[in-house]
Amino acid sequence: MPGRALFAAEGIGLLLAPGPALDVILDKLALAARCAGVVAVPRTELFGPLVDPAAWTYPVIVKPRTGSGSRGVMTIGSAAELAALERSSALIVQEFLPGEEYSIDVLADAGGRVIASVPRLRARVDSGVSVGGRTVKDDELSSFGRTVAEATGITYVANVQCKRDAAGRPALLEVNPRMPGTLGLTIASGVDMPRLALAALRGLPLPAAMDFRECAVVRFLDESIIDPADIANVGRDLSGSPS
Repeated sequence: MPGRALFAAEGIGLLLAPGPALDVILDKLALAARCAGVVAVPRTELFGPLVDPAAWTYPVIVKPRTGSGSRGVMTIGSAAELAALERSSALIVQEFLPGEEYSIDVLADAGGRVIASVPRLRARVDSGVSVGGRTVKDDELSSFGRTVAEATGITYVANVQCKRDAAGRPALLEVNPRMPGTLGLTIASGVDMPRLALAALRGLPLPAAMDFRECAVVRFLDESIIDPADIANVGRDLSGSPS
C-alpha cells in the first residue's frame, strides 16, 4: 500500500499536493515542459549527448533535475567549459536569468482553487536560503504564481520561484511543494497560510481571495564571545542542568 494510503487508512490527512502534481513539480525538466507556453520559462534541455555547447548564450546554468537549496548548481561561463562537463541524464542546462529573484507563496484549497499568491523579493540569498527579503505588491508576480499553481495542480501551500529574464519578465525556476522557510514573512503580511491550509484539509471553507501588506524580514546569525571556562555553563543556563 502506498505511503499516502497508509496514512489515510489511519485517518491522517496530509498537507501535500496530489501525486501527479508532485511528479511534475519535483522534476525540473518536466516542470519546464509543463509550464512552457503558460508562463515564461528559461530555455531548458536535458544535459545529455544532444546538447550543443555552441548553441547556447553564456553564462548558462547546469543543475540537478531534482533537489533544492542550490545544491549542485553550477554557473558555466563558456562553451568550452560546458563541453568539458560530463553529460548526465540527472542534469539539465538552463538559460541564465540575470534579474531579481522572487519566491511566490501560494495557497490553494484541497481542490486546487488558488486563494492567495504572495510574492517575496529574495533580496539576499545565502546557500540557497533567503536571509533578507520583503513582500511586494506586484500584480504580474501574483498572477504568475497563480498560473503556475493551476498549471501544476498545487494544493495547500507551495512556493513558486522565479527570476526576471533579460526582458524584465518573471521566468520560472522551480516549485517547492512545501511550507517555505520564510513563510513567517507571508504570515506577518496578513496571510496565515499554515492555519488556512489546515482549515482546507479539515474541509472548512476558505475565503474567496486574500490580500496582504508589504513588509520585510532580515535574518542574521548572532555570535557571542565567551571565556572557554564558561562553556559548560551555557548548556546549564539553557536547560537548567549541565549539558
